[in-house]
Amino acid sequence: MSNQTVLNKLEHFLLSSVVGDIEPLYILYSEAIRDIEGSNLDLILEALVKLVDAGLTNCFFQDDKPPNTITLCENITIDQLKKHCSNRTEEELREYPEYRDGESDGEYNFEATDKGKLEESKDIYEKYYINDD
Repeated sequence: MSNQTVLNKLEHFLLSSVVGDIEPLYILYSEAIRDIEGSNLDLILEALVKLVDAGLTNCFFQDDKPPNTITLCENITIDQLKKHCSNRTEEELREYPEYRDGESDGEYNFEATDKGKLEESKDIYEKYYINDD
């Protein structure tokens, strides 16, 4: 048995969502809730942290206040992401970021690393989608 990473359906979905794109946390949440049965905020945040810890995605925090800095978050935690989401209702979390009216301090964004792109393309993950309607 090897030490290779095997992602669950939610993790693979999130990784696929950031291959070729940088996606904000709220969009990833909204799409996962819509497309992956049984998803919830805790599971999504755990999956995102696992992807970062495994080196499959990068997480960046983009500050919305001048000078609008972008910071690589190499050691992002579930608690940090939960705190970021804590001032939003479930409905607001499902909406795209356009609902924000300047009250935000910034946004966490995710993108696939080269390692993540290779992992996402493996044939092993096709089994998740064979019987999906």
